[in-house]
Amino acid sequence: MADVELSIVIPVFNGQGWIGRCIEHLARAVQQAGISRAELIVVDDGSTDATVAEVRAANWPVEPEIVVLSQRNQGRLA
Repeated sequence: MADVELSIVIPVFNGQGWIGRCIEHLARAVQQAGISRAELIVVDDGSTDATVAEVRAANWPVEPEIVVLSQRNQGRLA
């Protein structure tokens, strides 16, 4: 998107329990910085826990919505 001010990419594997808190902290920082359009892309590397559900339940108060890209587990550098 051409009008996005900030892009944040978070790779995650089995991040249940911390990923939601991470997104909350990011959202607060984005709002405090006065950024009105920030895309958050979460790359799920084949998590076997409730990581994706936790991401989808997170509150991301700026546009656009969170994008979740899921792939089979390929390791942290793939």
